[in-house]
Amino acid sequence: MDDELGLFPRSAVGIAALICGILLVVMAVLGPLGLDLIEHRVSQSAKWQLEGQDIADLLFLAPLLFIGGLMAILNRPNAKYLLILAPLTLMYTGLS
Repeated sequence: MDDELGLFPRSAVGIAALICGILLVVMAVLGPLGLDLIEHRVSQSAKWQLEGQDIADLLFLAPLLFIGGLMAILNRPNAKYLLILAPLTLMYTGLS
């Protein structure tokens, strides 16, 4: 089986996906949803939006990144279908 997933080796894509999943979980735990160690100077409604984004990250994106990352490392061809939306969602997370 081919060891490439687009332009990068599958192992690099898989490891990057796992790291991103771990970072999302850490950010959610340290943010307003968890320990509230990350302080956002925003209105209450914006805080609620950030909490909702953290919930979505924990329930949907982090598991997709973990499963897709493991599938990419194990050279499963369907990994690309799980990882296709991750860059867009991570860009949104980074910009918010």
